[in-house]
Amino acid sequence: MIFQYRFHFGLSAGIMAQRLIADEINGNPNDDLVGRYNQRAAHFDGDFGLALTKGRICIEASLPNLRNLLWKDEGNVVDLPTFYSAISYKIPVNDAEIEPKIAFRGIKGFDNIWDAGAQLGFAKKQLLLNGIYHSSGSTSFGIGMDYQKKYLIT
Repeated sequence: MIFQYRFHFGLSAGIMAQRLIADEINGNPNDDLVGRYNQRAAHFDGDFGLALTKGRICIEASLPNLRNLLWKDEGNVVDLPTFYSAISYKIPVNDAEIEPKIAFRGIKGFDNIWDAGAQLGFAKKQLLLNGIYHSSGSTSFGIGMDYQKKYLIT
């Protein structure tokens, strides 16, 4: 059996314009900080990611928020992701597939986070269940569907 390496990469771009709606503020909507927040200009941002696969193994890495990385524009953003990396391995089980994954990621102002979890794909790998434990002490669960092997809905 011959396994070949596959290299994948992606780049996203967008424009961010964030505003607070004064009527929805639980507090003083006339606070000077609200006004300064709403005066911020819209800005361009993007993310870069790549993955290397060989057979059943996948190694991933991404750099989110390229604007902050390239221009150190931190503004008043909280919980800013700084990097993401992961490794996973697909294990076939009859008509199903289990994919354990370990990830390591950074968030500005917090300790780096380790994630460990798995995804179970069944019904011809079109229905997905996943669970992840985070070293921050929380747990995430999800469901999804890979419709016609073209559209992934999670």
